[in-house]
Amino acid sequence: MFNRLLAGEFNGVFIDTRRPIEGGLYIPIVGEKFNGNSFIEEAFRKGAKAALVEHDYYEENKENLQGYDLYPVESGYASLHEFAAKLRQEINPFVIAVTGSNGKTTTKNMMDSVLRYDRDHVYSTKGNFNNDIGLPLTILNMPMDTKWLVLEHGIMKKGDIHLLASISRPNLAMVTNIGNSHLEMVGSQENILKEKLSVADFFEEGDHLILNPFDPLLEKEVKKGLCAITPDPLKLGEITSKDGYYSFFYDEMKIDLSLRGKHNVMNALLVIEASELMGIPRESIVEGLRAYTGEPMRFAELERQGIRFINDAYNASPTSIIAGVETLLSMEARRHIAVIGDVLELGRYAEEEHSNLSSHHAIQALDALYTLGDYAGLIGEQHKNSQHFTSLVALGRTLKQELKEGDLVLLKASRSIELERVLENWEETV
Repeated sequence: MFNRLLAGEFNGVFIDTRRPIEGGLYIPIVGEKFNGNSFIEEAFRKGAKAALVEHDYYEENKENLQGYDLYPVESGYASLHEFAAKLRQEINPFVIAVTGSNGKTTTKNMMDSVLRYDRDHVYSTKGNFNNDIGLPLTILNMPMDTKWLVLEHGIMKKGDIHLLASISRPNLAMVTNIGNSHLEMVGSQENILKEKLSVADFFEEGDHLILNPFDPLLEKEVKKGLCAITPDPLKLGEITSKDGYYSFFYDEMKIDLSLRGKHNVMNALLVIEASELMGIPRESIVEGLRAYTGEPMRFAELERQGIRFINDAYNASPTSIIAGVETLLSMEARRHIAVIGDVLELGRYAEEEHSNLSSHHAIQALDALYTLGDYAGLIGEQHKNSQHFTSLVALGRTLKQELKEGDLVLLKASRSIELERVLENWEETV
């Protein structure tokens, strides 16, 4: 079956019959609450050209599976990884890996934008396909003529980055920072550090690791002798801001970013170092960074009845909350207001991490603070004008009553909180 895949016989690979690929190869994945093998017939009804099937399931259901183009395997999950690793080696693009606690998607998209200004046959992770399912699917769905492959590497538990790196075999890797996301599954920041650095576990001679020198844990590793490249702080010139959009000089290059946030200066510096390693001309670096304007629900601005909202409700960590609030405060407005929901996946650290945010100067500088969830109320404990809610409906009703024209409002929470829903009853004006 792999030879057929390599020959370009299929239009793509898919695992979800809700998102079928006509003429594609279906790979069944077995989870705790579902068995992808049971959707094989549906996959063919929706246009699959062929499918893998696990031996045990086939033996029990062979009468219903006659006449389909099937390839028996022990495990669909293992085959997904095996096929992706083999295809990566056979096509052999230059692989750029991006990992870190925050800024992965932005840095990946900046890198993609710069590459497209200078190179052909570029492909990169779509959306948040950065885990043990999404990354191999990205590889399996890249065009066969791909020469430059930008892959986001995410983490949920110990060993994830090592596993992903074993499949992607990056030639160059960037680590944006070491935060406190996923503490519940990983256990400590030190463990997160080890996980992120394992992106280089399969490096060969000539491969490069690029680290953020302004992150304390990464800086410590460099000082201890870790072989890595870092942007040079001495080359970083004046940083200026206009309504949250930052410009800066780096090694005599003038960089103007088209997405808000001072933290994106660091993401851009990593991309600059990576680009120069790959021999990309400086004019392409400048124009590629300028061209990237951000993603939906990642600091996306919209207006409702004269109130400007910054929808950054795609995901959250304690670090990204502070970065978001600091960016909000750098923008012009009558009042600066934050609506913050729970940060999930912190485990036993949840209470401590939310409480630690309450004394931060950026939180204290807000004109008003609204919080939602089991722990987010702790963020407002020390704020003079804070309200906490356990109901999204009640929060939305209060915001509708209290927000005024000219206000600038940040929405920030973990994805499953669905904080953007507070905008549902506002009449759209822009």
